[in-house]
Amino acid sequence: MYATNITDSDFPPLPSYTLTPVPPLLPFIPDSYLVLVSPIVVYWSYGLLFHWFNENDLFPQYRLHTPAEFLQRNHVSMAEVVRSVVSQQLFNLALGMVFMSEGDVRGTEVYDLAVWATRIRTMHRALPNLLAVAGIDARSWATDLANSYPIFATAVMGKGTTVDLRSPAIVSAFTASELFAANLMYWYIVPALQFCVAIFIADSWQYLCHRVVHMNKWLYSQISSFPRGDMIVATNF
Repeated sequence: MYATNITDSDFPPLPSYTLTPVPPLLPFIPDSYLVLVSPIVVYWSYGLLFHWFNENDLFPQYRLHTPAEFLQRNHVSMAEVVRSVVSQQLFNLALGMVFMSEGDVRGTEVYDLAVWATRIRTMHRALPNLLAVAGIDARSWATDLANSYPIFATAVMGKGTTVDLRSPAIVSAFTASELFAANLMYWYIVPALQFCVAIFIADSWQYLCHRVVHMNKWLYSQISSFPRGDMIVATNF
């Protein structure tokens, strides 16, 4: 196995940064409150729209259930439905305020990219050792590739040709491929993974809560039947 000695001199220094507040999306409300209020506004706008469709018998050809089936399935009053929905939304709102952050800041983008580029270079330098574990001689392979694919041969050896990218924010000596991979991780892959994890947690929470109220007869009679009231008619289409 090849010993890959990585020292601080192998990496460009991390740039400094200054944090600045992110201006709100809407000037009359902080983003932290907008995040909490927006789902409620969208929910009631969406629900009232379909309630209006239902009351005026619009688009009947797109309904999943006939009006007769819809009436047979609902045995709660409008007030009970509204009370149930509002109570759940108030609970979610209170929970959101407990975990609400003070406000977003920005200014670390270049620093974070440099950190990711450093991580990628560290993993790249370990490539010859990983190949050796798989029984591949990185040096011999790189020698065979050197004439036809010199860039790939250099990559196999865990090395790269540095480029000096100068900007007002940072002077970098990372390779172009390292910077490309860092941008890919920072702006696309990590946010996509975070989004998927957030959706998984939110859907799992809703599923488990829904399953609990269906397994408990008292909870089912007190909670689960309410969303099937006249107010929630979106699922009728």
